[in-house]
Amino acid sequence: MLFRCLLMMMPARLPALMTIRYVVVLAVLAGLAVFSYLIQDRLHTTIDSDAAVINVAGSQRMLSQRIALLAETLIEAPGSFRKNRIRRNLLRSIEAMEDNHEGLLHGDPERNLPDSVPEAVKGLLFGPTNSVDAQVDDFIAKARRLATLNDEALHWTDENLISITNNASGEFLHNLDSVVSAYQKSSEDKVARMANIQLLTAVFTIFVLLLSAVAVFRPMVGRIRSEMAEQEKVRKRLSGVLDSANDAIITVTADGQIETLNRAASAMFGVDEADGGGQLLDSLITSSNEAEVDILERATLSRHGTPPIHEVTGHRRSGEPFPLEVTLSEMIQDGRQMYIVVARDITERKRIEEDMRLAATVFESGQHAITITDADSRILNVNSAFTRTTGYLKSEVLGESTTLLSSGRHSEEFYAEMWRAIREEGSWEGEVWNKRKNGEIYPEHLEISSVRDAGGGDKYYVAVFSDITNMKTADAELKKYAKELQTINVDLREAVIKANEANRAKSDFLAAMSHEVRTPLNAVIGFSEAMSMELFGPVGNNRYLDYLNSIGESAHHLLNVINDILDVSKIEAGSIDLMEVEMDVQSTIDATVRLIRRRAEKEKLSIVHNLPENIPALRADERRVKQMILNLLSNAVKFTPSGGTITLSVKNEEHKGLFIQVADTGIGISADDMVKAMSPFGQVDSSLARRYEGTGLGLPLTKGLIELHGGSLEMESEPGKGTTVRVRFPASRVVPDSGRVLLGGNYLGEA
Repeated sequence: MLFRCLLMMMPARLPALMTIRYVVVLAVLAGLAVFSYLIQDRLHTTIDSDAAVINVAGSQRMLSQRIALLAETLIEAPGSFRKNRIRRNLLRSIEAMEDNHEGLLHGDPERNLPDSVPEAVKGLLFGPTNSVDAQVDDFIAKARRLATLNDEALHWTDENLISITNNASGEFLHNLDSVVSAYQKSSEDKVARMANIQLLTAVFTIFVLLLSAVAVFRPMVGRIRSEMAEQEKVRKRLSGVLDSANDAIITVTADGQIETLNRAASAMFGVDEADGGGQLLDSLITSSNEAEVDILERATLSRHGTPPIHEVTGHRRSGEPFPLEVTLSEMIQDGRQMYIVVARDITERKRIEEDMRLAATVFESGQHAITITDADSRILNVNSAFTRTTGYLKSEVLGESTTLLSSGRHSEEFYAEMWRAIREEGSWEGEVWNKRKNGEIYPEHLEISSVRDAGGGDKYYVAVFSDITNMKTADAELKKYAKELQTINVDLREAVIKANEANRAKSDFLAAMSHEVRTPLNAVIGFSEAMSMELFGPVGNNRYLDYLNSIGESAHHLLNVINDILDVSKIEAGSIDLMEVEMDVQSTIDATVRLIRRRAEKEKLSIVHNLPENIPALRADERRVKQMILNLLSNAVKFTPSGGTITLSVKNEEHKGLFIQVADTGIGISADDMVKAMSPFGQVDSSLARRYEGTGLGLPLTKGLIELHGGSLEMESEPGKGTTVRVRFPASRVVPDSGRVLLGGNYLGEA
């Protein structure tokens, strides 16, 4: 930025300093620089080319030895296949040596080989006595003739082989080494010549620079230094004035381009002083109203009067907009039209104005009455809620004392304590009784706070109060309801005690009854089985045997019903204790299916299981798990018509647990009837003539048992399509890494 200011202030002096001497010096230095560059480039090119030549010449020596070795190996190799493979390698080496020799003589741009041969190398290649060129041609020709001989003609006395092996270790090899040495010597000589030229160029350049420093640049530097010192004084004075200003000051050209900006402007807009120049003013400041003319146009229109103040929008470097107040002035500098923009950030002022508007809105629209008084408790302002609460208009109370609202119910000591708290603690809060304009006395919740001046004295008081008549009424009602609820709670506690006593009496009764009933039932079952087996002699009539079987089956059925009733009762009373072990789910399923298989075969039903290969063990009560599966299978057999299918499946999900599912193709039930089926003794068909027997305890008992294990029971059914019931054991009961491989097929039984 300062350099731009310097150029603006001395535009006519700089060309005068550029005399013919400076031009000549610059031209000479430029010529020397170009010449030095060309020498350097030529040196690099020469080094690269010579390196390629030396590399290729050196590879000729290696290829000659390789050809000799392959020639000897060709003679020794057994079999045509081995000889042909060596012959191909020999021919490739001959072609490589021939290509290298051709590149050295005539050049090869792809390999950076020059098309000319140094004089020192020519003497070796084409000398009258030892012509390396002729030796190479003769070596290649004899090697090629040897490679083309058939297998029978190959022998150690072949003149081509003898010549090749002699050349590879004799004078020919020495001549190839001489060629490489000659190329190296030639390269070193060229590099040395170019280095000398480069050194002379550098010395001459230094001489020109020293001469220029004494005769040309020293006077120019003196004049420039004098000019810069004067400009530095002016710059410091101007910079001190601008940087000490709190407002942003920006100079702008007529086309809106920023020339300079001070420290305050840099901090305000987040733009570096050095980077701000050259930007358009529109990138930092825009009109708040798009319908208004450009701020520079407004400055031009008002050039003859006092510069007006405009509210515009500023933009920080991050893109954040903020409000600005700007003053624009027009000036002419060096014949150019310029503008000075003075900007002030009014973000804080706008925030305060917005807070004041918000406070006024809250004050006026608040639901609580607000009164502002002076230190003598004379009312200065009230809001609309005050009028609604007291009935007084604002004009009626301004300048009046707050004693206007006093009800007379409170003692002088009450008010003295209230004012003491306000003066000492700054606020007071409590309930008071005040009087409306119509004379009605009402309760209100009152908060009074003091606003203190700089000296700590009370200057204003702000009172916020609300009518709590409805709250008082509601409080009285709540106390009444609380008393009634207390009475109800006492009655409920007594009812719960009686219910618990009745539940214990029921459990004791069922336990006693189960004992009293199961004892004779066991006798009936035992005697009927003994008589059916004719342990003490023949019964005498086959019909009596049928009667005895019926008696045994009925007694077993009744015993099962009693056991189910007792289990449901224990579940409801929470008195069942699980005998948890790590159980084998597969074995439990197999044992349960064996119990139900005969009934399924009798009804011509198929029981299919769909089990994974690896079922993990469960930590559960094995007898209760078997009881759950048996209940589900019994229901499926009971409600599936002949020819149907019952599918039992198991699935383990890592985070959900182990699922055991029984699905049938039976009669199904509706969604409304599922609720009844899940209740104890619930029967979808409750008539005495119902088609399907049972007590309705199977599903409720299964649900209670799975919930004791921390799991759940789900049921899906549709009339005419069948029912699916699944029980889920939580993942915490699955024993990890405990699965076993199933042995057997997919079908447990089929009628």
